Amino acid sequence: MTRKTNAVKVILLVLVTLTLVAMSLLGACAKEAPAPAPAPAPAPKPAPAPAPVKIELKATTFISSKIGSSMIFQEFLKTINERAKGELTINYLGGPEVVPMKELPLAVRDGVIDMAFTNGSGLTGFVPEMIVLGLSRLSLEEEIKVGVIDYLREGLAEDGIYFLGRPYLESQTFYWMFSNVKVARPQEDFKGLRYGHSTITQKAFTEALGMSYTEIRRPDYYAALDQGMVDVMTLPFPSAASSQIQEVVKYIINHPVLSGQGVIVMNLDAWNKLPKHLQELVMSALKEYEPAYSKRTAADTAKAQKLFKDAGVEWINFSEEDAKWFIDLAYTTTSDVYIKLMPETAPALLKKLGAIE
Repeated sequence: MTRKTNAVKVILLVLVTLTLVAMSLLGACAKEAPAPAPAPAPAPKPAPAPAPVKIELKATTFISSKIGSSMIFQEFLKTINERAKGELTINYLGGPEVVPMKELPLAVRDGVIDMAFTNGSGLTGFVPEMIVLGLSRLSLEEEIKVGVIDYLREGLAEDGIYFLGRPYLESQTFYWMFSNVKVARPQEDFKGLRYGHSTITQKAFTEALGMSYTEIRRPDYYAALDQGMVDVMTLPFPSAASSQIQEVVKYIINHPVLSGQGVIVMNLDAWNKLPKHLQELVMSALKEYEPAYSKRTAADTAKAQKLFKDAGVEWINFSEEDAKWFIDLAYTTTSDVYIKLMPETAPALLKKLGAIE
C-alpha cells in the first residue's frame, strides 16, 4: 500500500511538472511579436526657388524719336530687354513730347522717368561741371581714364541721379554753323549777325564773334531761320536735317567745333534696385552701344551732308589760319566762361579734357 501510494505520488508530480512546463511554453508562444520599427518619414521636398521679380522701367530722349541718335538709343534698350528675358523691361515712351528737354533731368531725379538720353548741359543745375563735356577733345575711353566720368558720376549721385555713360564719338567736333549770310573772314563778317539756339553752350563763342544771342526752342529752328528771326545757328548735321533747315539756309561753315554732350542717366534708386547681374547686363550692353552710336552718327552725318549739298547749300572754307583762329576761339572763350563760373574745379577738368593747356 505504501509502495503503490508513493508511485502514484511520483506520477502525479511528473504530470504536474509537465503541465507547468507546457503552459509556460504556450504562454511564451502566445506573446505578440514586437512591432516592426516605423519607416522613416520622407525628407521634405526643397522649397521651389522664388520666381525672379519682373522690373519695368520708363525711358525717354531729349530729342525726337526719329533722329538717328535717338533711334540707336532705342536699339540699346531693345538689346537690354532681349537679354534680360522678361526680368527687366525698359519701355521707351518717346521724345520731348513726353517730357520737354528742360524738365527731363528733374523727371529723372524724381523718378517720373527712370532712364533718359539727355543733354549734359541740362544737368548743370545739379552738377555745374557737366557742361565741360562739350569742350572735350578726348575719346570716351580717355575721359574715363583721366577720371572725369567718375568725378561727374559722384556729383550726380548726390542729387539722386546715376550717370550711366555717354555716347562715344570718334570725332569730338560735332557742331557746324549754318548761316543765311555769307562769311568770308570770321574775324569780321559775323559782327552784327543774330545767333539763335536752344541752349547757351555757345553763347560766349558767338558773342566773341560779334553776334547777338537769341534763345530758340528746337521746334522753332526752321521758322526762326525762315522768318529772319536769326541769321546763324549751330547744330549737329543729323539735327539740322531733322529740322529740315536745308530748305531755309544758304551757307555752312565747314569748320565744326565743340563736342556733343549727350549722356545717359538713370534715377539712382531705380539703378540701385536692379540686382547686380542686371546692372552688369546693362553696362555690358552700354559698352556695345557706345561704338555703335559713333558709327550711326557718322553715317547719319554723311547722309545729312548729302541732303544739304543736294539742296544747293554752299559750303564755306576759311583759310587755314582763319580756321584755326575760329576753332580756337570756340574753346578759349567757352573755357573762360566755365573757369569764371567754377574757378575751383573747371581748370583741372578742362586740362584733363584737353580743352586748355
